[in-house]
Amino acid sequence: MAVRITLSPTALGEIERLRKAQGAPQGQPIALGLTRGACQPLAYRLKFGELPPPTADAPSANAPVHQVDVGGGITFLIAAEDIPHLQNLHLDYAEDLVGGAFRFQNPNAAEVCGCGASFQPAAPAP
Repeated sequence: MAVRITLSPTALGEIERLRKAQGAPQGQPIALGLTRGACQPLAYRLKFGELPPPTADAPSANAPVHQVDVGGGITFLIAAEDIPHLQNLHLDYAEDLVGGAFRFQNPNAAEVCGCGASFQPAAPAP
């Protein structure tokens, strides 16, 4: 299954800013996954490097991993079981009066928490 994830230019710029600030090497992949959410069942997780070890909150770290090149030198690592919930995700970054944050525009979400970081899936994963 081909995985499609897109980034806005502002998201790409923020990822590069964070990469430099954290001292992550150029080209290091970014783990994009799901964990148990607070307001909704699932929450997004972004981290430079490999997928974290599995936990009760993030069991998908056990699953096979797919590498998804989204352009601009950015590669996401995504656990296979998270793909149905992340397919066609668009990642944006915006700043407002309270600061900046990534904005996840996910067509697979039935409901989204007010913070935008957690969601209710539209349908269970196959």
